Amino acid sequence: MSKIKQFERVLKILQNASPNSVSKEDLAAALGKDVEMYRMSTYIWEVKNKAGVPVEAIKDGRKVVGFRVADVATIPAPVTETETVSEVAEAESAMA
Repeated sequence: MSKIKQFERVLKILQNASPNSVSKEDLAAALGKDVEMYRMSTYIWEVKNKAGVPVEAIKDGRKVVGFRVADVATIPAPVTETETVSEVAEAESAMA
């Protein structure tokens, strides 16, 4: 089983909170000490670009105070291990 990426953890928290927003403090508390808060903008960028999920920044003036998934319908279904194994089996049969 592969290691879960940091942006996938952020996406999971945003997904569980949607359609509501998540404050930066709540996000930091949910992620714990495994994630550095100075990299949060990178994780949000990866959620937008790698996962294809539109994320809105909630602002108070110029300061970002939280994040929210813009369109709940665009959140991809989580990939299960059985899907990954079947994809590998299909690729191996195509090579043979």
